[in-house]
Amino acid sequence: MKLLITGSNSMIGKALLRNDHLKEKYEIVGATHSGHDLCDYSEAYDLFKETKPDYVIHLASLNGNIEYNSKYPSSIFMETTEMALNVLRISQQFAVKKVVSAISSCAYPSNNILRESEFFNGEPHGSIESHGFAKRYIVELSRQLYRQYGFISVGMCFNTAYGPHDNFNLNKTKVMASLIKRFVDAKKGGTEKVTLWGTGCPHREFIYADDVARMFGLVLEKYSDPFYPINVGCGKDISIRELATLVADEVGYTGNVVFDTSKPDGQVKKLLCNEKMEKHFGPQSFTSLHEGIRKTVDWYESEYNYS
Repeated sequence: MKLLITGSNSMIGKALLRNDHLKEKYEIVGATHSGHDLCDYSEAYDLFKETKPDYVIHLASLNGNIEYNSKYPSSIFMETTEMALNVLRISQQFAVKKVVSAISSCAYPSNNILRESEFFNGEPHGSIESHGFAKRYIVELSRQLYRQYGFISVGMCFNTAYGPHDNFNLNKTKVMASLIKRFVDAKKGGTEKVTLWGTGCPHREFIYADDVARMFGLVLEKYSDPFYPINVGCGKDISIRELATLVADEVGYTGNVVFDTSKPDGQVKKLLCNEKMEKHFGPQSFTSLHEGIRKTVDWYESEYNYS
């Protein structure tokens, strides 16, 4: 069986490419933006014509942090939806057996606990609505493809992923990679103070990249409901203030950490309910924050010659 992975140069894409279970079971083909622009129908069609995949994991999208979302909302929405539209409709045309798409928790309404049955019950948080609505569009399109063609396209939803090969560009990066970069750079540069956005009060759930890849394998094999995504995660969150302390300790940064409360916090809490996950797959073990941060810090220091 041939498995096509879009966005294969991303952090999650690279984790999928190194996943032993997937490598043993599938012939994996990675697709990158430089090879085929998925916003262009003809280029996307050529990709499928060349690779003839049996299964697809769709990761490719345009996204970033709160600041990036506020600067480029239309670009994020249009490019993410264009890529999804092309990938899903061409998958149906090529009789792909199943597509599994990455769905962000920001697609949910602004509830503290995010349950699959409530996925469409309200608007995404305003700070990330462009990406949220784009990811929600994928689930809605999957519903309609199933209704008309019986085509199986499902969504796997996870919270903030992190790990080796994360995006450490501060103009786009999410909170975990941002904290690691800021504290490692501050330690190396002898900076006495690190300033972070917001109050530090919001809570976030994190998942290590290799755990995301493992769960994609399970969803690919065992989940086929196109009408609602399935959440995957540990069921625990942590405040940004506590996370900053944890990352600073792992890095060995001993300077001052200051929160700029004039900057926005974003959604206060968005913890994924994982009851459906455990019902379908049984109890799952996830990499601890301590271990995941340690591995990511080690990779960042090595990759950027800080070790």
